[in-house]
Amino acid sequence: MGPLLQHNRPSDEAGPGQNQTFDVLPRKLSMKPHPRDDEWQTLYRSLGAALSQFGEEDAYGNGDYWVVDDDYGDTSHKVCVSRLAFITPELVAAVQRSQADMPHWRVLLQVDEEVNGSPASSTGLTVCFDSVLQHPSSRTRS
Repeated sequence: MGPLLQHNRPSDEAGPGQNQTFDVLPRKLSMKPHPRDDEWQTLYRSLGAALSQFGEEDAYGNGDYWVVDDDYGDTSHKVCVSRLAFITPELVAAVQRSQADMPHWRVLLQVDEEVNGSPASSTGLTVCFDSVLQHPSSRTRS
């Protein structure tokens, strides 16, 4: 254990202007990653390898897709897709194969395609190991 730290805190029992002193032990933080974090990293790398066979990754929309590198703490990954035509049955099958060891995870394929400089839709797919669900479009295409 580390050294004790002194901390002064006002007390109801102490008189005006007096502080009560107590000891604070520093907490030991575990640096061991949670198993979910390992799964997140493994699936992130697997998705990157699988999707790179189908197109170019670019976080700024200049490629075909971007595997979002933010971990929001749930059991999903998000992939921003620049062109609807990038999503094919072969690509979906590759995403599902990436999930083979983690069937409880899902991958959100969010289509961020633009038409005439404006977002065309907020459509996409949720790809699970054993199913695919389509997201409804919130805008109609012009």
